[in-house]
Amino acid sequence: MVENHDIDPDEVEAQIEADADHSEELRQQELDDVKFVMSTAAGRRFMWRYLSECGVYQDPLSFDTNEVFFLKGRRSIGLSLTVDIHEADLDLYTTMQKEAAFEEEVLSHAAD
Repeated sequence: MVENHDIDPDEVEAQIEADADHSEELRQQELDDVKFVMSTAAGRRFMWRYLSECGVYQDPLSFDTNEVFFLKGRRSIGLSLTVDIHEADLDLYTTMQKEAAFEEEVLSHAAD
């Protein structure tokens, strides 16, 4: 039989709370980093390009099972980034969408 006389429940609880606080601080830092990148037009163009590259705005359709797994994995990363952007500042996500739509419209008129 193992005896655990050295474990103080109050210390364990304090450590759990400290870990939770640290996790919240790390998450806030991640969101602050995303917001910083999204605060410039260049940062929003960068994010839009990579969200598009990840296939966030399309279904991963293929007859090749391995390719479907690859596409779903790539899309999963983009969706995680989308969640980060939404949590950081939804208004900046909307701004990014509007800027991308405007740029696409300009490019389509230039091609005409």
